[in-house]
Amino acid sequence: MYYSMIRKYYLDGYGYPKRYYSDADLDKFVSKGMLTKEQSESLKAEKGSDK
Repeated sequence: MYYSMIRKYYLDGYGYPKRYYSDADLDKFVSKGMLTKEQSESLKAEKGSDK
């Protein structure tokens, strides 16, 4: 449910000036149950691969 919004903010950023969710934010979302561990890992891998 939150995945697409979190993914967008994590990869593309939001606001002005641009801010991005950090890896620590992803871990927080996992602990709150907003993301699964697998979703978090795949986002980190996706972000890592486009640097």
